Amino acid sequence: MSGFDPNVDSIRGEFPSTWGARAHTAIMLPALYLMTYPPRIHIVLFGFAGTLKDDNKVMQFFRMLHFARDPKPTSITLAIVVPVYTRYGALTAGKSIHSYAIKSGMESSTLVGNVLVSMYAKCGLVLDAFAVFHGISDKDVVSWNAIIAGFAENKLVDDAFQFFQWMIKGQVIPNYATVANIMSICAGLGEIVSYRYGKEIHCYVLRRAELGSEVTVFNTLLSFYLRLGQIREAESLFRKMKFWDLVSWNSIIAGYASNGEWLKALEMFQEFVVVEKVEPHAVTLLSILPACALLSNLHVGKQIHGFVIRRRGLFEDTSIGNALISLYAKSGCTKAAYLTFLLVPQIDIISWNTLLDVLRENKLETQFSEVLSWMFHEGIKPDSVTILAVVRFVTSLSIVDKVKEAHGLSLRSGAFA
Repeated sequence: MSGFDPNVDSIRGEFPSTWGARAHTAIMLPALYLMTYPPRIHIVLFGFAGTLKDDNKVMQFFRMLHFARDPKPTSITLAIVVPVYTRYGALTAGKSIHSYAIKSGMESSTLVGNVLVSMYAKCGLVLDAFAVFHGISDKDVVSWNAIIAGFAENKLVDDAFQFFQWMIKGQVIPNYATVANIMSICAGLGEIVSYRYGKEIHCYVLRRAELGSEVTVFNTLLSFYLRLGQIREAESLFRKMKFWDLVSWNSIIAGYASNGEWLKALEMFQEFVVVEKVEPHAVTLLSILPACALLSNLHVGKQIHGFVIRRRGLFEDTSIGNALISLYAKSGCTKAAYLTFLLVPQIDIISWNTLLDVLRENKLETQFSEVLSWMFHEGIKPDSVTILAVVRFVTSLSIVDKVKEAHGLSLRSGAFA
């Protein structure tokens, strides 16, 4: 295969499965083994490493490459395969790669060191992660992010903050990932401590022009304030942002909703539609539909429903269908709730429970029994919510025999086991 042109288009033409369905991966591996031009090996490996289903293929090829005389794995090769071994949980193999890196003089390489730090941290071996980090000769922002995230993942909060402080006092400038890592730690502390640390990081971001211009950084801060219930802080930050993306809008709308400020959530959604002039995402709709339901705002709810029907991707989303059923139910539109239930393409247990709850609240005994029977006929196993709906329904009607039946149903279903 020495006659191959090393450019990307040539590789795409010679090996279509690396770019397409990977249908001939097993056939390709021996051919890849014969390659002598490292860049094309890395391109193919990188393509395989991008999906979980090809992890075994990546590891198989790396073993072949490792025992070959030529070409030998390089720092780029290790940077591609170590994350695959990490997510596969193959720590022993990962340690073998580390040994190979030491023997080959690649341990101090920034590229290799970074993936080894992440590997040990994700496996809970924080001291090993620190040892590798310490040995990296030229630490970059990824190196610092890896060790800080490693401490955070292993609940070593003080160490994570200490390393963050060392980082900002040095030459390496934090990026979005650094802020995201440290803010996730802040959110897990007590409310007062979280708020104080969060404000300090917010002030640091404002002092750094390179961070202050990134919307992703402000989205992280926005989510942090909303998780703490600091609505006014979040609102002030949102208004001061130079521009917003879909994540910004989803965060502020969901934040208002999750903190019980339903009217504010609805107002922000309407502003979003007018200002951005873009189609709402499923996440946006799942945040605003409960607000419409609690405010009994059928006007906006029906507009959203009409929008959903015209978008196949949204129409087929079961979670949105369930939210619409709940909207009509809470607005007293039992018939609309039932018709919406019938239109949900993939009904789940939440769909059934929502409809049963509608019928229970309206004391529609016949319809409740019919839907429950229909549910059993479809082979749907009731959960604890289903059983509670049944018990509340028969209790409200004071039907002793039915209460006993509901008790028997709960025992047979194992819902309360």
